[in-house]
Amino acid sequence: RSDRYEAGLAAQAGMMKLAEAEWMGLLDRSGTRPMLHEDGSLELYDSEAEFKASLPGWAARQRFGIGFSHVEGSALAALQPGLSPRFVKGTFVPGWKTVADPKLLGKALWAYAEGLGAGFEKARIERVEAGQDGAILTTADGTRRGAKHLVVAAGAWSHLLARHLGDGIPLETERGYNTTLPKTAFDVKRQLIFSGQGFVITPLETGLRVGGAVELGGLERPPNYARSKALLEKAQKFLPGLDPANGSEWMGFRPSLPDSLPVIGRSQQTPSVVYGFGHGHLGLTQAAATGRLIRELVLGQNPSLDLGPFSPQRF
Repeated sequence: RSDRYEAGLAAQAGMMKLAEAEWMGLLDRSGTRPMLHEDGSLELYDSEAEFKASLPGWAARQRFGIGFSHVEGSALAALQPGLSPRFVKGTFVPGWKTVADPKLLGKALWAYAEGLGAGFEKARIERVEAGQDGAILTTADGTRRGAKHLVVAAGAWSHLLARHLGDGIPLETERGYNTTLPKTAFDVKRQLIFSGQGFVITPLETGLRVGGAVELGGLERPPNYARSKALLEKAQKFLPGLDPANGSEWMGFRPSLPDSLPVIGRSQQTPSVVYGFGHGHLGLTQAAATGRLIRELVLGQNPSLDLGPFSPQRF
C-alpha cells in the first residue's frame, strides 16, 4: 500500500538524518573522524531501461532532501576511470559517506568506550527472563546476572532472546557475502553501486571490498562461497582491469524485518528490556541513532524521533 510505503520512507529518512548528526558527534568526540570517507557514491546502469526504472526511487530521495546528479559520457568516466563501456549512465550522490574499515572503526570506538569506563565481557547468553527489579541473564556456564535495564542488540540472534521474554518478532537473516582484495587490485575512487546486479564495490583503508547478495539461509547453514565468487566475476567484467588475486572471502548476517524498519522500543512483556535490532543493510549506518534513542528510553527522556514506526509490538 502506498500509504504504508510513504510512512516507511518517512521513518527511514528520520533515522538517517538523526544517524548523520549522531555519527558526526561520536566521531568527533572519539577522535575517529579521519576514518570517515566523504567521497560520494556512484550508482551504475548498463541500459536505458535500468536507468529509467531507478527514477521513482530517486524522486523519493529528492523529496527527503537527498542531493544527486545523473551523469553519462565523459562525466561518468571522470567519476570512475576504467569502467566497462557497458554502463550508459550513472547517478552520483556527493553526500554519501563510507568508513575506512568497519572493523577498525568498531575497535576504535570500543577503546574509546573503555576509556570512558565501559566494561566488556564476552559470554554466550542462554536465557533472558524477567526479574523482580529488571531482567536476568543466564550465561552458558550457568552464571546468572541481574540488570535494572537490559538492552538486547544482538543482531541476527536478537529475536531468539526476545522469544524468551514472550515477544515474537519476525526477524529473518539476510546472509551477505564479500571478498576483500588488496588495495592495489584497482583504483576505485568511491563506492560503486550495481543495484541491478545486487552488489557494491567499496574502497577501504585495508583493501577493496566486493560485496552484496541476499541469501535467506538462517543462522546455521554453512556459507556458500560460490556467491562471493560470482560477485567477484561480475566485478571483473565491470572493471576490466581488476586483479582478483589474493582475496579474502567472508559471509555475514543481516538481521532484517518484513517492513525494512528496525525494532527500537521496550519489550511488551518485560519493560525493563529495551530492543535495538533488525536494521537490515543499515546496521552500521543507523547504529549511532539507535544508541541515542535507546539512551533516551532508558533515561526516561523524550525520544528524538517518533518510535511508533519502530515499535516491537507493530507486528
